[in-house]
Amino acid sequence: MVVRLTRLHIPAEKVKQAKKLYQKELVPEVRNQKGNINIMLLEPTDGTNDYISFTAWETDADAENYETSGKYKQMVDKFKDMFTGKTVLKTYKS
Repeated sequence: MVVRLTRLHIPAEKVKQAKKLYQKELVPEVRNQKGNINIMLLEPTDGTNDYISFTAWETDADAENYETSGKYKQMVDKFKDMFTGKTVLKTYKS
């Protein structure tokens, strides 16, 4: 299994809108990708606005195909007006 984490800083005034968009558009799109096991938006518990988009994939190839297909960038671009700074993507294996 491969886990990918994308860190996003979402200002407080945009959190509600971002969460709604994530559930409505990102979750269904990513779940339809080959090899996707799970997707969720992790909310901070420390009072910051540093969110993490979590995706789990069956294989490295599945995760890589999602990114290289352009879908990952397309999904991040839907949020570009809702987060500040750059997104940070990290990949982990279990």
